[in-house]
Amino acid sequence: ALKNGADVCINYRSENIVERVREITNGEGVPVDLSILSQLGSLYVTRPSLVTYTAKPADLAAMAAELFDAVTSGKVRIDIHQRYQLKDAAQAHRDLEARRTTGSSILLPD
Repeated sequence: ALKNGADVCINYRSENIVERVREITNGEGVPVDLSILSQLGSLYVTRPSLVTYTAKPADLAAMAAELFDAVTSGKVRIDIHQRYQLKDAAQAHRDLEARRTTGSSILLPD
């Protein structure tokens, strides 16, 4: 994450997240005061999902084309850290579930 532009990283396996956030923010934490949103013009918080934006096949195709353009231009880098033979797909799933992977994982034909 640091290599890709993150200012700070927290390793949830070895660090207390709450303590590190307090340390990083000089004790402020990361509060979101929702009452301020109404004062700023009826703003709201939402949690968008990809399916909302790709419900129409044409929208999905356009978004995919935009992503592939960004990848081929070098604006977006995809790091492939694991490669599995297709016959080892079950192991790939176990590794993903156990959080033993980083970056992207791909399955290769046998």
